[in-house]
Amino acid sequence: MKSVIKRRIKRFLEDAANNSQINPIYSLLLCRMAAEAIIADTHRSNISQGEPKDMVTIGDIQRLGLTSEFSKTANASFTYIQQISNPFLHFQYSDMHSQYADKKLVERVISSVQDILDDIEGKVKKISGSGHTIDDQLDIFFEAPQNQPIIKKAMSNFLDPSSFEEMMSKQKPSALGEFCICGEIKPGTGKKGSKRSVKQKWINKWNKKHANCKQELLDGYVVEIKRISEEGGDEFIRNGVKMILLSCKASIDTNPDNIDEESGRPMFTNEVIRSIGNISDFRPFTMARFWMFLFRRNHPNIMLKWPWDFDSF
Repeated sequence: MKSVIKRRIKRFLEDAANNSQINPIYSLLLCRMAAEAIIADTHRSNISQGEPKDMVTIGDIQRLGLTSEFSKTANASFTYIQQISNPFLHFQYSDMHSQYADKKLVERVISSVQDILDDIEGKVKKISGSGHTIDDQLDIFFEAPQNQPIIKKAMSNFLDPSSFEEMMSKQKPSALGEFCICGEIKPGTGKKGSKRSVKQKWINKWNKKHANCKQELLDGYVVEIKRISEEGGDEFIRNGVKMILLSCKASIDTNPDNIDEESGRPMFTNEVIRSIGNISDFRPFTMARFWMFLFRRNHPNIMLKWPWDFDSF
């Protein structure tokens, strides 16, 4: 890493720490800038053609093909920093997240940035206390005998073509029409009368557009499964669970209302599942249905089944 970038990152983190009590939102945004400085430096070091981007975001890690430049641990930390700081990037009328930004949250995000820097430099993080780290807890989860049936089924849904196709065929009924296997809703035929011919044109257009969806989906699946198999199918599932847990932690750190009152466990949100996009470009694998083995319903909420200790992450 260039020395000028190191100095700027150091200044960002020092200013974040100094302002953590009086202006925690400002501090969180400084932490995000520090993380983006790391990404920008990596981008400039790896670009071979064209002009490097002057401004990068955490979301650019995947778009710029930089995921493999960082360890899985560092990528997870980037995800956490992104999700913690996202609510403060733009004006929100309700301002609901501001009340949860405090010195303690800033300290956790500063620590995440430092974890990335240490990881890049090859430093081993020292774990204090007796709490299990996220990787310790993942080991316990995947080795627990009672979890083996659901883990086996989950792996089958990802790695077995027939199970995958069955998962993709499961669609919720909709008053708007049928679903294509790609997930897009087919428009209704409309009421009888003059509007019907117009509706039919849209239906014909939709049918033509989606005629090859199933084959394209299966072709993409073959490519993705080859990639996953080379990395290890069980490792993909593990990393997916890790991303979801880090996203859950970010969710409750920025809004404790995302905890189910009865069980005390983090609830399911769309943001939690979107984090899977950090480890796979294959859109079906970012769908909630493939990861619901981690959750259970406590009507009207959906929350994590396993009692994860988020304070130790």
